[in-house]
Amino acid sequence: VDNIQEEYEKINQVINSKLEKETYDIKIQDDGNRKLQEFSDQLQPAVYEALAHNRYVWLEEEIAEKSAENQLNYRIFVDEKHLYLQLEDGSKYIYKIFNRDTESLTAG
Repeated sequence: VDNIQEEYEKINQVINSKLEKETYDIKIQDDGNRKLQEFSDQLQPAVYEALAHNRYVWLEEEIAEKSAENQLNYRIFVDEKHLYLQLEDGSKYIYKIFNRDTESLTAG
């Protein structure tokens, strides 16, 4: 997809309207390769540091630098509930959606 955040929100709205108060999980199917998986694994500490400290501009800079070194494309999106990460290598892709700790956003 072009924008995982938009697509996730569309899917979530449709499911939420049908299931109302029932709980559910949305599973995203990747079509990655080894290079993307290794890159995603390398980014994991930076992603969790950014989530812990709300440092999303810093994270975007880190991912931009590292993806350029690895000749990969990326997109990062952040909203009040999630951090969305799109990694692409030609026609291969990995999408990651991380929950944000909204309690830390409202505290201090």
